[in-house]
Amino acid sequence: MAQRLYQEWFVNFRFPGHEKVRMVESELGPIPEGWLVHSLRDMTSLISRGISPRYDDSASGWVINQKCIRDRRLNILLARKQSKTVPVEKAVRKGDILINSTGVGTLGRVAQVHEELANFTVDSHVTIVRPTRHPDYLGEVALHLEPHFESMGVGSTGQTELGRERIAGTRLTCPTDALQALFSTHVTPLHELTLCLLRQIENLRTTRDLLLPKLISGEIPVEVANEAVLAAQPT
Repeated sequence: MAQRLYQEWFVNFRFPGHEKVRMVESELGPIPEGWLVHSLRDMTSLISRGISPRYDDSASGWVINQKCIRDRRLNILLARKQSKTVPVEKAVRKGDILINSTGVGTLGRVAQVHEELANFTVDSHVTIVRPTRHPDYLGEVALHLEPHFESMGVGSTGQTELGRERIAGTRLTCPTDALQALFSTHVTPLHELTLCLLRQIENLRTTRDLLLPKLISGEIPVEVANEAVLAAQPT
């Protein structure tokens, strides 16, 4: 739904009040008057690869890898524990955009962080893109640009890399602050609902995996299992 709204407002230019705004020429083609064209560098405070982690199952830190970024969302259940000290700027923050930056097949995949994560970073195959303003808009732009990022990879087969400078130099339209802010009021609740539903799915999946063997063996009556499933669902 968020991507559809982005397409309607910022690609088809049918945003609220568009009838009163004339189109003007830009380097990216006709855009509404008052909009600008910037590079991704101009709209971010950080574009950087992550760390080379020191994996340690007893550590308190977590590292996000390319497997965590799939289907346009972030799956932190696939993150691994690591013990290396993380530079402050490479600690993942809410609003960060993460881009897979190594290897054919995974390169160019995008996900955005829509929740606060403690002690999380990314590995050196993932690029952190940190918006300075209006992360909801820039996050949807990045998702829309997945094919573009994939096409910018350079290198030999299997070792294709998406460099930081290539990402930073990507040119894109920058709508007015007011329109970006209005967009956020519509899509932020969608992102929050998505997180809620994903947590519910994971709780139900975990409950199923715990209960199913005991149901089959007869160790737990069906009535007890039903109560456990209901308890697993968030209020």
